[in-house]
Amino acid sequence: MNKTLPLLLSFILWANTPLFSQIDVKTNPITYAFGDYGIYGEYSLSESISSQLGIFIGESLNERIINQSGTFNHFRSKGFRLMPSFRYYPYLPNNDPTNGNFFEFFAAFEWMKSFDIYAEEVPVDANGNLSNYPYTVKVLDYTPYTIKNNRFGLGLNYGYKFTTYSGFILEFFLGPRLDLVETYKHENLELEKYVKKMPKLYKESRAYLNFGINFGWRF
Repeated sequence: MNKTLPLLLSFILWANTPLFSQIDVKTNPITYAFGDYGIYGEYSLSESISSQLGIFIGESLNERIINQSGTFNHFRSKGFRLMPSFRYYPYLPNNDPTNGNFFEFFAAFEWMKSFDIYAEEVPVDANGNLSNYPYTVKVLDYTPYTIKNNRFGLGLNYGYKFTTYSGFILEFFLGPRLDLVETYKHENLELEKYVKKMPKLYKESRAYLNFGINFGWRF
């Protein structure tokens, strides 16, 4: 997935935003504990409508259990995510623009890469060759490889934003989200540096509930 297109669309969207628009800057410090660092910028297009862009970077150490005996695999993950959205505020407490209950339609573009993955269980026959037949044994393969995920998502949130007279913001939201995930795998870490596109492993869709709490300031 080309990173240039979502970036270009986001900047074109905000290039048409009036200069006098109200700006809310927000973040979710809870995600910092999981290695996910992001910031939202919400631009008021009118008293009841706003556009928003979230930019995130992530880096974390992970582990997973490989087999029933409890063998662990430790690996590093890095990623980048963009989340453009539009919000509609049907009710405005105290006539405060873009405040109170809101409905939000959003999209998500994410690029995530995991390095140094190893120790995967693979089925082999009596001669140690890969096999898909029954009654084969499973052994641990310690050959490191890389996994890359390209993710595109769409969703709808319902939430509430509370803004004090001093400009402090607290908001929370909840809603369904559907993601399309493309996964690529490369087993040769040296050759991967010279290959522009990794071979695709599979494509799948994932549906889940989106939830968040943000803190911020109004400018």
